[in-house]
Amino acid sequence: MFRHVAQKSLGKASALPRFFVQPDEKSYFAIRTPKLCGIAFIIELEGKQNSRVRVQERYEVLRSNYSENVYEYNAYLKDNIPSKDSPRFTNIDMILQTATPLIYNNLQAPAETFETGKLTYGNANPSSKDFNSLADFMAGDGFVEIKLPWQLLNFSDPSLMTIHDDYYEHYGIEYIEVSEIWAGLSSNGSEPRRAELKPFKLKKWENTVTYHERLKSSYYALQKYWRNQDEDRDISLCLSRCMSGDDRI
Repeated sequence: MFRHVAQKSLGKASALPRFFVQPDEKSYFAIRTPKLCGIAFIIELEGKQNSRVRVQERYEVLRSNYSENVYEYNAYLKDNIPSKDSPRFTNIDMILQTATPLIYNNLQAPAETFETGKLTYGNANPSSKDFNSLADFMAGDGFVEIKLPWQLLNFSDPSLMTIHDDYYEHYGIEYIEVSEIWAGLSSNGSEPRRAELKPFKLKKWENTVTYHERLKSSYYALQKYWRNQDEDRDISLCLSRCMSGDDRI
């Protein structure tokens, strides 16, 4: 997961500017990856129901892989290739595994997609009563915490910090290693401001990673269910033996 917390005052340890979360304004978290286009991604925070990650059109993976299925044109024809400095950002969609062209090989049928860049608001703390395992972001008194899958930002292998290279220079997906990304915050509220981008160092972990395990709440639910099932089965067996005069009870 790519994770970041933007606070009112981030202190000397962070390169990001001061950031206030206002309920009546639209806030942006811009991300630039080196060697590619300018701003590659924009995280739009616009309330609990209308926040999403958007991608610069040249770096849209759906367009580069399934343009003929979804948009009904070849993205690699010269006139269809977006400019590196295109100002157009689009929603991040993903083709469904059940899409008609993939299942029935009917290339004339439009492919179904869903917006995978839509952000879910909620509490990702497993010990919280309102825990939501699907939560992407959470806002509080002067802060926003964002948690995103690496792949949503076109990382091919985050353990090695490799990302997708320019699709249109390589006619498809090639990988490059990066050591940093640039990010900044802006808003269009009562005092609009442009994003001041600062570098964030990335550290690959390769095959060495620390982790911890925890039992999900469903574990205890199943444990209770099966325990009750065993008790019911023992009672039924006892009654059956009792009725038959079995002396083992």
